[in-house]
Amino acid sequence: MNTDDEIAELWIAAASAAGVDISRELLEKEVINRFVPKVMQRIAVKAGAEVVEKWAGRLIPLTSSAIGCALNYYFVRAWGERARAHFRQKHLEARRRFAEEQMRLPGTPSAALPS
Repeated sequence: MNTDDEIAELWIAAASAAGVDISRELLEKEVINRFVPKVMQRIAVKAGAEVVEKWAGRLIPLTSSAIGCALNYYFVRAWGERARAHFRQKHLEARRRFAEEQMRLPGTPSAALPS
């Protein structure tokens, strides 16, 4: 006697064995009225869990892809800024060396040097 259905069957069998046919119908209605809401609630819980599982299966990949997109954007942006600063510095050093070489050449006026 573990489930509600087994208990209901036991009561119906006991009523039938006692010869109570009219009360058997009443007992069946009572059992149905008592146990159907419990069964319906269990079905609703399982259906709700399935819906949650279904939507979680859809939302988790979307959420993780949005997080990955944001992280990738900021990572590429930060490294891009570092690369821009590095190559700007190398460019300025190359211009300085070029200007120094131009100063060392004979016949170059000093007024033509960039400041």
